[in-house]
Amino acid sequence: MGAASTVAAADDDCCSVEKQQGDVAFHAGQFQDAIAWYTRGILAIAPATRSDALATLYNHRSAAFLGVRNFDKALDDALRAIELHPTWPKGYFQASSAAMHLDNRVEAREHLMKALALAPNDAALRNLQRQLLDNFEPHEHGSGTVYSWGRGDEGQLGHGLKKTQLALPTMLDAFRGKHVVEVAAGAMHSLALTVDGNVYAWGNNAHGQCGMLAGLPTIQTPQLVPKLMGRQIAAIACGAGHSLAVSCRGDVFSWGIGKQGQLGHGDACESELEPRLIQALAALEVTSVACGIAHSVFLLRGDRSLHGCGLNSYGQLGLGHTTAAVETPTRIGGVLHVQHVACGGAHTCVVDMDGRVWSSGANSCGQLGLGHADDMAAFTVVPMAVPCAFVACGEEFSSAITTTRDVFMWGLGIAGQMGDGEYTSYDSPRHVDGLPPIDQVCLSQAQVFAITEGGGVWTWGLPGDRAHDADAVVQKPEQVAAFFGKKRIRQLCCGRKHYVIVTNGTYGPKSTVSMAKTGPYQVGEWIRFKIVARDMNGDDCTTGGARFTARFVLHEAADANAALGLVAQDSAVQVEDNMDGTYSGRCRSRLAGIYHVDVALHTLTVHESPIEVEVEPGAVHPPSCEAAWKRELPLVGAAKEEIICTITLRDAFNNAVPADDQDKVHDLVVVVQVIHPSTNSIEWKKAFPWGDRVVLTCPDAPGVYAVHVGIDGIDAKSTVVGSPFPLTIPAPKVDLNALASTCVVAWPPNAIVGNDLGVQMPWEDDHPCAFDGISLHCQLTPQQEHTLSARALVRWGHSFSPLVQTSPPGSAQCVFQPRIAGEYAVSAAISNGVKSQQVASGTTTVAPGRAHVDFTEFPDGKRQLRQLQDARRSSTTVELLLQLRDKFGNACDANHPDDVVTAFLSRSHGLDGALPVDVKEGQVAATYVLDVAPTEECSAFLHVLLNDKAIMYSPFALHDGGASDEDDRPLETAPRSRDDAPWRPCDESKLVKEPTQRGNDSSKP
Repeated sequence: MGAASTVAAADDDCCSVEKQQGDVAFHAGQFQDAIAWYTRGILAIAPATRSDALATLYNHRSAAFLGVRNFDKALDDALRAIELHPTWPKGYFQASSAAMHLDNRVEAREHLMKALALAPNDAALRNLQRQLLDNFEPHEHGSGTVYSWGRGDEGQLGHGLKKTQLALPTMLDAFRGKHVVEVAAGAMHSLALTVDGNVYAWGNNAHGQCGMLAGLPTIQTPQLVPKLMGRQIAAIACGAGHSLAVSCRGDVFSWGIGKQGQLGHGDACESELEPRLIQALAALEVTSVACGIAHSVFLLRGDRSLHGCGLNSYGQLGLGHTTAAVETPTRIGGVLHVQHVACGGAHTCVVDMDGRVWSSGANSCGQLGLGHADDMAAFTVVPMAVPCAFVACGEEFSSAITTTRDVFMWGLGIAGQMGDGEYTSYDSPRHVDGLPPIDQVCLSQAQVFAITEGGGVWTWGLPGDRAHDADAVVQKPEQVAAFFGKKRIRQLCCGRKHYVIVTNGTYGPKSTVSMAKTGPYQVGEWIRFKIVARDMNGDDCTTGGARFTARFVLHEAADANAALGLVAQDSAVQVEDNMDGTYSGRCRSRLAGIYHVDVALHTLTVHESPIEVEVEPGAVHPPSCEAAWKRELPLVGAAKEEIICTITLRDAFNNAVPADDQDKVHDLVVVVQVIHPSTNSIEWKKAFPWGDRVVLTCPDAPGVYAVHVGIDGIDAKSTVVGSPFPLTIPAPKVDLNALASTCVVAWPPNAIVGNDLGVQMPWEDDHPCAFDGISLHCQLTPQQEHTLSARALVRWGHSFSPLVQTSPPGSAQCVFQPRIAGEYAVSAAISNGVKSQQVASGTTTVAPGRAHVDFTEFPDGKRQLRQLQDARRSSTTVELLLQLRDKFGNACDANHPDDVVTAFLSRSHGLDGALPVDVKEGQVAATYVLDVAPTEECSAFLHVLLNDKAIMYSPFALHDGGASDEDDRPLETAPRSRDDAPWRPCDESKLVKEPTQRGNDSSKP
């Protein structure tokens, strides 16, 4: 037990290289490369590890998936990041963005509100909030399960200050679509616990009892308690002006009024504005808590013993003395193996495992049930003939439920609380007649509510919001008409003058999903499924209104890119409400693979979900099929030579069809024919039954032919991709060695990156090469170290491989456009398609291009900009070195006379009121030196312009934490997706950065 974070420390070095490379690729817009790098980093960490580094990798990969418009994968990764780091707002931000693009605005809003609870002043989140809340209607979230009524002058009803008195239970819009498992009510504030372990608070907050630092005396509608996010709270309780919460780990947090020690912190604090861990209980495991007006009692998990703190003037803590205030939790002796504990105004009652009821504290009205009216400082057994299972306390009266589910009352009865038709107080338990079997009771100042197994509600006594209305007294139990026809009640709690209930609404984990038939299915086919809604007790719901969501997510695929999430699924999912507690769904996809049908209700997975579904390729579609030749294209062959062709079958959606799928290939025929273009005559044709080797036999006569390949025919609907294929039959008896001696190859000794570099072999029309099917084969190979930047290396690194081209027969020129500056080795050869002969070799030099804003940068930018940030505080001048680079990222070798570099310091992203910076040429060619003298008045941003255009990432933020080099700078805007479709959810540049306490480079791509 203790205050340690639920996120364990980890060695971040194992993923630092992968993360840095992924960030570089992301900033370069290479989202597929970024996904690959982040995936390698994730796989490098043990699967069971929970670390901030792993959360960062999942979050960054989520952003990269957004870039390739794979929103399902983006949402999955964001949810994994939240699981690993539940107090980091960026995870919720990514999840909200992904859910919004999946058109699940309800889930998007839910994630966004959690992010705002952690970072309430973040501009990027507020911008996304405006997008999501446009034309928002509460009913979009579906029905709710939390209702309140009574007096709400301090906002304790949760409906805002315009609804301060409600006679009937009214649904709280704030909890539509949320699974609330427990509620608690104080004198003038309320708490609610959701199934995901988050706590909401509303009502009077004058002493921090709502747990928020906003400084608002009243919280009008339920709001998340930020300090408890990620703590997995399991139980809550309210005193008159303080609150308690217990986590799944047994940690206890307290906040609100603490003058009498009820918070248990032992430092005489008058109040706590936010939840604070009770250190005195850190070594213990607490399972539940109860609150009186100003005292708190804690039930431990192991020996089921009690600890208590707070006001003890009447002995309500049962410590054997009446010390006025007990400031830290103290063990309570005399009673063990406690099953249930309840606190009244100044007394406490418990039930042990043997069914005995014990009580201690104030007894002026007989509320201890001991047969007298003397206060007791230690727990004493209440005489009862029947074992009990449950006990409850009002301010000055008590109640118990026996194992036979009968109700007993004792204590103050002047408002009919005893339920016997009298206004009498009793100092010993009295049976309440006229009730069905009862499961729960809840007591307020002077009113009693009893809840049956079926969720029915009975009441007697005087409502707190009608304390001066004698006609409002109910002397005997009556069933509450307001709940007739309502959903069944699961819990009811009472404040001083208000009431909150939780009903048994539809609950995702108890609901079920089933498929209409077993698979496999074909691509494009609708896959139908059925959802049956059930409540938390597992009972069927008979009305509609729940907002189930379904996703059809690719899990496995034969295509490696598809499996990695780099191929769009092109899937659709629909769910229809049948309005009878059942829901009909259907989904389909055009990409073959193993899918998961993932059904959830407000982020909680439905039972038996996800369901695995196999989607098979469709029927063979010839125009999508591919032909691969055992020879380089264009085809060149000798007379009567045989060339083998391999056919890859694909369906209409470009999925590969297995060659052994007899249902699809048993009657296929591959047809190959050779056409002479000049005469349009068929020179050769043959049909090959599927399974036979497809072999083309070349014509006898030299010339250029067209080879048509089709499936079940040669027409436009039957030919494969690339058909017809050119085939050259060279003239026989060509001596390549002799022919090479007659050829002259020329190329320029110098070129510039990005421009055409032609290698040509001029010949006359009657030269043998012009008609004998001879082609020119050229290769350019880099010969020296490159000068590319790191970001350019990611984009153009593949260009380090030799550049190879083969001219078509009859042509005499190969044209290259090298992107990497430096010296290249040039090799040229002639070929007849079977043999080749080198003609010439040499070198050429490719120079860098003119400076360009895309890659011009500050070398070692992090260090230089941090020096500038330090200088801002000390008002000293710093020299920054700027390296000019061309549009491919090569370092320039000279300053172009027309290039102009300017720089400015400004207070904002714009140049209004900016101050110029002195710029001069550096000692090294193609560099400039900026003499920057930042001031506090005008030094928030540094603008660097090349020919009046901002270089990449300019302006650079100079405030603390604003490093702007490409590895550490967060995105100023959302990434452009690869198909260049508009996609800009919001500005994420100012979002709170992830933690860096363990040395992890936590910059967000």
